[in-house]
This record gives sequence, structure tokens and C-alpha cells, in this order.
Amino acid sequence: VDLRGTQWLVPLAHALVAIPFVTQTMTPVLRSIDPALREAARSLGASPRDVFRTVDWPILRRALKVGSGFAFVISLGEFGATSFIARPATPTMPLLIYRALGRPGTASVAAAGSVLLLVVTATILITLERD
Repeated sequence: VDLRGTQWLVPLAHALVAIPFVTQTMTPVLRSIDPALREAARSLGASPRDVFRTVDWPILRRALKVGSGFAFVISLGEFGATSFIARPATPTMPLLIYRALGRPGTASVAAAGSVLLLVVTATILITLERD
């Protein structure tokens, strides 16, 4: 599959960078689900879908929110992989900040981008903590 000219290359790279963080968030929660709960639901006549909806989902929902929030925040600040694969016409915020710092007279643009990135990241993390 040749992804070099597609718009999916940057999101794919960001997903590959964020997957370990989502895995670290979800794995302990998945391991903590008591198999006896699932067995009890099945013995009471619940279908596999109902078991997931009534037993697994309430336990996994919070971890999934936190994992996806972390993935989004990590993706926002990802610079390393993106600097190699992003097209000049579609840069990410860290690349815009980097480019603005490299040009004379555009330090205020870099500062504004940094503050915007900071505010969005802090808002997401605060929202995750409140839930």
C-alpha cells in the first residue's frame, strides 16, 4: 500500500505513536474485569452483546475516555514522526511553531501557537480529570 501521497499518512503515524499510551491505559482495566461477572451474566441468559453492554462497557468506558484523550494530546504535540512525513501544505501545530521559530520576526506567531497548543492540551487533560 502506497500512502506517500495520501492524507492518511500523518494520522497513521500519530496513531502508531499513541497506541502504546492507549494500551498502557486499557490493559490494567481489561485485566481487572472479573470473569465471574461475565459468567454470571451469561448464566442469567445474557447474550455476548448484552454481557459487553452491561458488564464490560461500564468498566471500560472511563479507561477508553482517558486513553483516547491521551492519544489526542500526544497526537497534538507529536513532532518527531510528523516532521518527516507532513507535507508543506498541511503542517501540524508543532511544525508551524518550529517553522515560525526558524524565521526572523515570527517569534510572536510561534508564541501564539504554543499558547494555543498549551490551552487545548490543558483543557483536554482537565476535562479527563473531572469525569
